[in-house]
Amino acid sequence: MTNSGLRKLGCSGTYPAPSPDELPDPVRWQAAEPGAFCGVRGLSAPAAYGESLGRVRVGPDGGAARTCEAGGRYPPGGLRLTTVVDPALARVFSDEAGYGGTRLGRAKGGPEGFGSIDVTRGVYLAQCQIGDVAFVVERVRPVSSKDGKGPNLVQARLPAYVEAEAERIGCGPIRLTLPEVLE
Repeated sequence: MTNSGLRKLGCSGTYPAPSPDELPDPVRWQAAEPGAFCGVRGLSAPAAYGESLGRVRVGPDGGAARTCEAGGRYPPGGLRLTTVVDPALARVFSDEAGYGGTRLGRAKGGPEGFGSIDVTRGVYLAQCQIGDVAFVVERVRPVSSKDGKGPNLVQARLPAYVEAEAERIGCGPIRLTLPEVLE
């Protein structure tokens, strides 16, 4: 697809296509691990959403981004957690981090950063040792909580995700506090 797009744009050169035996295995759904939600030690799903977020599929480390989708018994997931470690790609989120909702200021400790949050998406852009890193939590479809009394998922997960994921990738410590208006 990439080579076809390049040809249509009049570009020269091609990207080599990997052979089928070089392609990674598809990412499969599995039970969420308590205390290591989405493979991030120290992160958990809010208790009220245990059943609705009981299954996850996590992309591999080592690329430009790592994504985890979480859902219930039937995919696709309702919650997506993404960490973009490629600085050029992470900067794609800079406008949204700055103007996508209620502004988040610099976190306590750790590297400089900023972000924004609304009811369906939170973005925090940190200036880590490896360059800019984007942490994104988004509710991609409605997720039900036990008795309909769960907290807003984005608000409940963004600070914990940024903190735990920053530690996992060696960018922490970051202690993100949400503005009072969202408390």
